[in-house]
Amino acid sequence: MVKPRFRTYLLNVILLITSVVFVSSCTEDGRKIQKFISRVNAGEINAASKYIYPGDYAKLQLYKEILNKTPNLYMKMVDKENITINGVEAIKVRIEIRNPSQYYLNYMTRMDKLDHTGHIVDTIYMRETVKGPKMSFNWASIKGENLELATITETSSGQEKKVNIRSGKGTDYPVLYQVKSGDKLVIDSYSENPKWVHCFTVDDVCNTIDGYIIRSAVSSVDSEFFPLGIFDSLGLFLSVVILLIVGVLPFGLMMIADALTGRGCMGYIILVGLIFGLIYIFYQLLENILFELFIINLPY
Repeated sequence: MVKPRFRTYLLNVILLITSVVFVSSCTEDGRKIQKFISRVNAGEINAASKYIYPGDYAKLQLYKEILNKTPNLYMKMVDKENITINGVEAIKVRIEIRNPSQYYLNYMTRMDKLDHTGHIVDTIYMRETVKGPKMSFNWASIKGENLELATITETSSGQEKKVNIRSGKGTDYPVLYQVKSGDKLVIDSYSENPKWVHCFTVDDVCNTIDGYIIRSAVSSVDSEFFPLGIFDSLGLFLSVVILLIVGVLPFGLMMIADALTGRGCMGYIILVGLIFGLIYIFYQLLENILFELFIINLPY
């Protein structure tokens, strides 16, 4: 039987957390941009994709390739303004960048995203989805409706293979760029030509390559660009509920411990595994909750 004092305490905790969740869910869309930036700064691109409109995942994939060549980049939103363009609400943002590589600066300059002070300036629209409003993302020059992530096929011998990306569907067209075994690129899976497929990548001098590659050279085609882990995919409310459940489990741990330790060595192994499992789940849920509420990144 639950003691009255503990029951009152538990109800107060639930009421407090529910209130915070409600207030947080009503905050402005600018927080989504801050959350995206914070995840990118932490190198958690998959988690960052949670705030992006799914139709723009391919653009985020190309931008990820740019980030891989700028490992120390740090972004900070310094200004934002809610505006209306042709009757559509949007957010104009200015983002400070620190420690950018020259490659990154060249790329963003070609994307026409840098102002005279070296800040990123962009207009971001919020697009409605079944999972709520998501940010538009246009930091890559890429178009298509059937875009997927593909990998250049490895050779059976393990030796590096180079494949040409051409300006048209045939070997008579000029070579735009070469990719090698294991490289990833974005492809448009729909094509009337069974031999060639439309593809996108970024070359060594920051040009976006928009060309065609022979279809037999690509494998591991995946429409899911950024798979989310179990905890990343949880919403704030569900994370809080699970955390409360996990928080109650230690109260019954003594009884579980008594039962397991009576089973000898195997029981102790199971008990230790259970304890570490609870700690891991608690930490991941706490990280998700703190980030969604206060944009605090705990180390993974």
